[in-house]
Amino acid sequence: MAKISAFRFVGTIIGLILFLISGCFGTSKPAQFYLLTSMEPPAAVSSAETADMQISIGLEPVTFPEYLNRPQIVLRTLGSEIKVAEYNRWAEPLKENFTRVLAQNLVKLLNTDSVWLFPWSSKIKVDYQVGVNVERFDAIAGQQAHLNARWTIFSVKEKSFLRKQRTIIQKEVKSNDFEDLVTAQNAVLQDFSQQIAEEIKVLYAEQ
Repeated sequence: MAKISAFRFVGTIIGLILFLISGCFGTSKPAQFYLLTSMEPPAAVSSAETADMQISIGLEPVTFPEYLNRPQIVLRTLGSEIKVAEYNRWAEPLKENFTRVLAQNLVKLLNTDSVWLFPWSSKIKVDYQVGVNVERFDAIAGQQAHLNARWTIFSVKEKSFLRKQRTIIQKEVKSNDFEDLVTAQNAVLQDFSQQIAEEIKVLYAEQ
């Protein structure tokens, strides 16, 4: 009888440990995943504005600061502190998402199907190469989303840089909700895309 009681006691202890372990894992918060998305067609310029443009753009690899090289969404405080949102993450590497959406926005803004991501085929003849160096792309929760970037437009025909610009854009974040934060970052990227597109249209018109 003593042996049976000992086995029951050991079994009870093991069961309790397994219950506690399963409880710890069972209550962990599930991660939420987000993506930047391209502009809606109504937000893009009308096709009539660029109907006569036959333009081809090569988008060079976008460079990002190392602090953004992580799956978690990065937040800033009002000071210099960086916070990482462990349970709110990008669904793919942010640099790749940013680059693809920028290209998609330029397609819509310039009314062209010829926006190519690096490396494009040597058979493709591009008119302009766009280079982007992102210095900051983050947000203060409930306050503002920020983009600081340097960018260039290189003329393949003239073999020279026609534009070297720096852009700083801020957009309001409506709440502390991460959906609103990503929406604000989308709006920042849309404004940035529009700046590049407007400069390309000016350069094309000057040809």
